[in-house]
Amino acid sequence: MRLRLAAKNSPDSPNFFHLANLIVRKLLELSGLRLIGRNYYQFDRKVDLERYRLTLFPGFLTNVNIYEGSLMINVDLSHKVLNKTTVFNRLQDIFTQFVDFKRAQDEATKELVGQIVLTTYNSKTYKIDEIAW
Repeated sequence: MRLRLAAKNSPDSPNFFHLANLIVRKLLELSGLRLIGRNYYQFDRKVDLERYRLTLFPGFLTNVNIYEGSLMINVDLSHKVLNKTTVFNRLQDIFTQFVDFKRAQDEATKELVGQIVLTTYNSKTYKIDEIAW
């Protein structure tokens, strides 16, 4: 990471908070943490709970503020718990469970719409708004 002085900012400036948050986020990325939503997690330290089909990712939530006239960084521990069942697996289970195709579609829509999924290829989260049958 490279820094150069472009302008002077006082801690009272809104740009100062923005800059401090950018620096903290960049340092977290450089340390190998990956962003999921608004928090950073350690994918290399994940814990697989095979019995429950869950994965636990340790991570951090950070916030930079001014407190009593000084710069304060708040770092909280955060854990992301992910279900290892894929949407495809869940659809297979639902369509196996219900013989009637329309009823299976309705059940899948009821269960999956509103859920948040994490893609394995880019670690981005998406909310399922609808299923285009």
